[in-house]
Amino acid sequence: MLVLEITENTVLKPGPEQAIAYDKAAVVNIGKGRSFPLLAYQLLHGHVHFTIDPKRFDLVNLHPSGRNTWWVYADHASDPSGFGSGNDPKDEPATRRDGHRIILPGFENDCSSTQPISSKAPNFTWGEALHVAADGSYRHPENASVVYGIIRVAEVMQDIRERFKRPIKINSWYRNPATNARVGGARFSTHMKGHAVDFNIPGLSLADIYNELDHWWGGQGGLARGNGFIHVDCRGSRARWTYPGVR
Repeated sequence: MLVLEITENTVLKPGPEQAIAYDKAAVVNIGKGRSFPLLAYQLLHGHVHFTIDPKRFDLVNLHPSGRNTWWVYADHASDPSGFGSGNDPKDEPATRRDGHRIILPGFENDCSSTQPISSKAPNFTWGEALHVAADGSYRHPENASVVYGIIRVAEVMQDIRERFKRPIKINSWYRNPATNARVGGARFSTHMKGHAVDFNIPGLSLADIYNELDHWWGGQGGLARGNGFIHVDCRGSRARWTYPGVR
């Protein structure tokens, strides 16, 4: 469940302009410590642009208009996904390796690093998802839920590959907690659940990839631009952001 927490006394605004640009009746003074359940959010123009879930919050008590979409300064609120304005993970790119044995928790049979993750994702291997090294070491999934997360997003990545009709280069896929901390990942990174991938498509600009996927991915999950990669995840609610240094 996405929740936005207000970390400083601030105002909610109908747009990203300074509060003084709006009529006093159009903004809402909010105290530190308030929180709002969200349907979607986006980090944009130094703000969090968010949509409150009306089924879990009485909108009329917030503002007479009953509106559920607002803007707040990013420095005055928590990032709902825990990425934070300074988050810039630096993972080691995944490459295809010769066959190495992999044990998947919750599954009876072992598999090979060169084995496709799913019959619906024939172009993506367990070696890529688990960052198998030349010596056969890999990032062990913590549980079966992570494995299912990997399968789920692999099928999404296959759809993306077919959409662009080009091979995809994986920058970062599954991260166990130790790896996530080492590379500077967010505290609640969706990579730790297996269902997030950072990637690029050689020959295409990140802006073109993002713009093509934005409407298509809609509210199914997160989509972001980083320095050299696009992030996509299957969190089940709309989230959009950019990593530091990306214009």
